[in-house]
Amino acid sequence: MKKILFYLKQIGFYLGFILILALFLSLLNLLNIGSNVTNVLAIAALIVYFLIMGIIHGKKADSKGFLVGLKIGLSSILILIIIDLIFFRAKFSLIRIIYYLILLLSCILGGTIGINHKKEK
Repeated sequence: MKKILFYLKQIGFYLGFILILALFLSLLNLLNIGSNVTNVLAIAALIVYFLIMGIIHGKKADSKGFLVGLKIGLSSILILIIIDLIFFRAKFSLIRIIYYLILLLSCILGGTIGINHKKEK
């Protein structure tokens, strides 16, 4: 039960982060900052968030941090794909697949870093 609550809390943080990021980027667009800048900021913020999420879950794992990062990354990317399909009716393309792979690799790297920086008890 604790693990389910932990994962639900992480999904809540993820959705909250996406909402705050969307509001921040919308504000930047209102201030006439170029859309290229906001696109790069959105991608960089999500990559860093996936890395941090992987590190957090990797530190809580017993072993195989890359599998924890893969599991968390895939579930988060699935949520992102569902949001894209429902709200934006986005179609799959090679660039979108590469984007999701970069996010997945970031989360896997975070899980690996997290398991290696785990404090010994």
